[in-house]
Amino acid sequence: MVADDRDIDRLDRRVDIVETRLQTLDEHGSRGVVGLQIQVSQLIKELALVEPAIEKLRVEVTNQFALHETNHKGEEDRRSRRIRWLVTTALTVGGLAGGFIGHLVEKLL
Repeated sequence: MVADDRDIDRLDRRVDIVETRLQTLDEHGSRGVVGLQIQVSQLIKELALVEPAIEKLRVEVTNQFALHETNHKGEEDRRSRRIRWLVTTALTVGGLAGGFIGHLVEKLL
């Protein structure tokens, strides 16, 4: 089988079509891969900008929790001191009242 001019022209056109498709793929990427690569690159850049802000927020939240714990501990200590003072005062007043009443009873009898 010998190829004639029409066969050669047909093959030449097909090669041109394939070359055009390859060139289009080189320029625009396969199914938008280049566009996707650009978007991923931009996302990475944006994440790099956001990461310090997230770290700052994490530190701030950690500090707020530590401050809250300190305040809570302080309130607990104050409450404990108040209760101790009230118990001590009540025992002292009770002891004095008991002594006074005992002294009055002794004087009356």
